[in-house]
Amino acid sequence: MTAKQIIEEMFGLDERMAQLAEKFEGCPQPEREKALVELFEGVAASLSADAELPLRAPRVVDLLASQEGDAAVKILGNGLGHVNSALRHLCAEGLIHCSADGLEVILPAVEMALTQGGTAAEEMAFLLAEIDDSKVTRQLVRFLKSNEAEVVAAAIESLAEVGDESCLPELERLRKDKRKVKVAEETAEEWTIGQLAEDAIEMFNQENEEE
Repeated sequence: MTAKQIIEEMFGLDERMAQLAEKFEGCPQPEREKALVELFEGVAASLSADAELPLRAPRVVDLLASQEGDAAVKILGNGLGHVNSALRHLCAEGLIHCSADGLEVILPAVEMALTQGGTAAEEMAFLLAEIDDSKVTRQLVRFLKSNEAEVVAAAIESLAEVGDESCLPELERLRKDKRKVKVAEETAEEWTIGQLAEDAIEMFNQENEEE
């Protein structure tokens, strides 16, 4: 098979993919969602913590992120708690894409993360900092009330990154919080939640002085 023949076959496959994508979009929404959820769950169930993502995983997540309705958002939100970090990253990107239509679109996933806690809540806190929406701060503040120190630490970091001073009263309430978290995976160094809050408050103060 010559190089030209290979390219011609690739182009033919591209055309076939475009035709199939059009047919898929013509299917009823519940049918599309059901198929994608089943495919995603199959991928998720097959992945261990250090496994490489199958080639279909990015495509399934992209298609989920393009669907309207809560079902796709919830399955992506559920993926934030998966043991496989690459799949979590894909799901986060999918949710960020969904949020382009407004933060309210991904609120079902935010609620799920708050309820589940753990890795899903940490990932959601970091994800929210990537969204350009004035209502993000209000959602991040909710994560400060978590019983899990790691979730609170993630929310503090994200609030500092967002830079909205309306969160300062909530950060002030954490100054005396003695719960400890690791500040880096590579070291054993630990900070208290109170220290993290103070550091974020100091950052806000420095920015005001520079202005």
